[in-house]
Amino acid sequence: MKTRTLIFLFVTGIAFMLACNNECEKKCCPSKHAKECCESKCQKKCEKKCDTTAMNACDSAHMKKCEKTACKYLMADSLIGIWNSTWNSRDVEAIKKLFAKDAVLVAGDWKLEGIQSITDEWISTSAPTIANLSTTALKKDAKCKFAFSSGTYTHDVLKENKVDYQANGVYTIIWKRKCDKSWKVELVNIQDLTK
Repeated sequence: MKTRTLIFLFVTGIAFMLACNNECEKKCCPSKHAKECCESKCQKKCEKKCDTTAMNACDSAHMKKCEKTACKYLMADSLIGIWNSTWNSRDVEAIKKLFAKDAVLVAGDWKLEGIQSITDEWISTSAPTIANLSTTALKKDAKCKFAFSSGTYTHDVLKENKVDYQANGVYTIIWKRKCDKSWKVELVNIQDLTK
């Protein structure tokens, strides 16, 4: 009888773990689900799955070679290229979508946390006045989950749709690859050096 009970408990436990892990993989480890279902071993498997197989950057043969070749720099160049072109579009909503919900902006002594604050206090006021944004990366890199670009920037500042002056400064941007395979800006540090 004890043997049957042990077998039953073992099979039930395995079934729970498989169901839990499958559900975790589908939902990519949300904290709510982790509380309701996932035990530590299951959660670790889930997070590992989320960090590797679910990420195209990690499960493709192409990206496995990236860290040894120049293609990791192409990824960083691609992300900063999207950043520049989106700002040059002056589309507030499109720029907003570049950021993670919990993104942080640091500009001199100014610090904003969260996409709503960044949108209301920076993007909405800055986007209509910026044109011809251009960046020159001095340092850049990309891994499976993170990428960054750091360097100098210039852009025209518009007043009544005419160029008033040219701004310049230094920047650092950090992106993180999310479980839905999109890249989102986690941190922006900008120092305006315009004289």
